[in-house]
Amino acid sequence: MDHKLRELVTLSMLIASGGLEPQIKGHIQGNLNVGNDRAVLMDLISQLLPWVGYPRTLNAMRCLNETAPAPPTGAKPL
Repeated sequence: MDHKLRELVTLSMLIASGGLEPQIKGHIQGNLNVGNDRAVLMDLISQLLPWVGYPRTLNAMRCLNETAPAPPTGAKPL
């Protein structure tokens, strides 16, 4: 398992556990550090919805928005 996949799996487990928002934020940053971008993380969180439920999904999205805010609308990518 490469680093990118391992970080996604770790983040998934933390989200599923619930109540671990500080650790979720840390692993969101870890995912960004290994090359998983915001879009990949949003896809992951969205895919977890049926298994972890709406509240944990919303908490994970909030953590993502606090850790890696979306670029302003109309912003040019780097």
